[in-house]
Amino acid sequence: MSAQQAPLFNQYFTQPSLGYASASVLSQRPQLSLLYRGQWSGLEGAPEIFALSFSNPLKNKWGYNVNVHSFEFGFLKQTYLAAGFSKAFNLKAHKLSLGAEIGASLYRLNESKISIESLNDELIQNLLGRNGSALNMNLSLSYQYKSLLAHFSALNIIDESLSNDDFVELNDNNRADYMAALGYAFRINSINKIVFTPTITWRYKEVLGGTFDLAAKLDLNDKFQLSTGYRENYGATAGIGVKLKSNMLFTYNYDFGKSDVPFISDGFNEIGLHFTFQNKKEKSLKLETEALTIIDKIQKDEIYERKLISTPDQEAVLAYLSSLEKGNKKEREVKGNEAFEDILSAIKNKGLARLQAEANERKEAERLAQLEAQRKAQEQEDRLAQEAKDKALAERKLLEGESVIKEEVDDNQVNGDYILVVNSFTYNSPLAVKNLNSLKAAYPNSGIFKSKKRGYDYVYIMAFSNFDKAIEAMLALKKENNFSDSWVHIVRLSLEK
Repeated sequence: MSAQQAPLFNQYFTQPSLGYASASVLSQRPQLSLLYRGQWSGLEGAPEIFALSFSNPLKNKWGYNVNVHSFEFGFLKQTYLAAGFSKAFNLKAHKLSLGAEIGASLYRLNESKISIESLNDELIQNLLGRNGSALNMNLSLSYQYKSLLAHFSALNIIDESLSNDDFVELNDNNRADYMAALGYAFRINSINKIVFTPTITWRYKEVLGGTFDLAAKLDLNDKFQLSTGYRENYGATAGIGVKLKSNMLFTYNYDFGKSDVPFISDGFNEIGLHFTFQNKKEKSLKLETEALTIIDKIQKDEIYERKLISTPDQEAVLAYLSSLEKGNKKEREVKGNEAFEDILSAIKNKGLARLQAEANERKEAERLAQLEAQRKAQEQEDRLAQEAKDKALAERKLLEGESVIKEEVDDNQVNGDYILVVNSFTYNSPLAVKNLNSLKAAYPNSGIFKSKKRGYDYVYIMAFSNFDKAIEAMLALKKENNFSDSWVHIVRLSLEK
């Protein structure tokens, strides 16, 4: 009858709360495990187990677990329902936890599997057509220090029949049992997340005495698992594990059995599907990260109208903002909505302020550009004026240094030594006269100074006796954008008449 005594292999690593209620507070996050163990050889009456186990740590101080087992061996069927809790005591790097589990066992006979020979048994005759139940209580202790983990469990401290003692007597699975386990996780490669975890388990049952289980698990990159082990009086086992999703692990183990032990010589298959869930802290952190990312995006893109924000994004932001408020659910939702509106208003005001600042910057840039254009125009005007002035001065110096040469003046009538020339033509050109006629209305004192020596007819609009006044008149004329190419020509009227 040893076949039903070996615990599920998943108890050693994946779901220790199957055997130790104190382990629930040591887990990282809530976990649900669905398990099946049985033979596929079709052997009549072979042991078969269905199990559901859930464990959940609460704020790293408390934990609870729920276990449901359906165990069938031969014609006896047992359903076990249990709930446990655990309390952790943190001592710096050390962590100690105590756990208790209370359960109820429900029994019945599967009469379709009772052989004719078994009907002669008086105990079985008394149980036909009847059900049984019993109350169970288990106590456990767990200890954790870094990667070291140890458990101890006293199972069935209370095993009180509630309806029929014969079922308890018939079912060997519910007799007093003690278990202790010790394991250590060796981190071989942190980059590839290779972790090797060996464990040793001691089991004691009144009907079998003490036995040892050796097991080891190798985790690869947090995606794959390889496991192996040997259970005394039960044989070798090997298994694999694959993460189907980030929160879903599939495990398969095969017990090779022992050829000299009935019912287990054909081996057993154990299949597990394990789901992990985010705890409240992780959910809050995930919601915070998601919401802040959305808020950062809408701020960056300057989106302040709700219709431009997707419904899932709005819901995430509202859920996060509401979680920061106090009060009942409705009050938190109202305050969260107001906070969201404040964020959108701030984005809008910031955007408007940015647009205004950009407009001011453009206006200032245009003003500075206009001033720069005016400065360059003034510099150009001053340069041209200076060039004209320099040209006139150079011409005057040249004339002063020249010897007096008699020049034919024809009928020139010039009242001054300096004339303000606006155009020049070849000597005796009819165009000079035509140009002069177009200027007479605006400049009555205009005239033509003919220079046979130079070979030009100079059309002038004013004559001066003072050089500085002639230069001043030229600059004023250029400033008005009239006759920008005008210049002051020096004549020696007294010598050239």
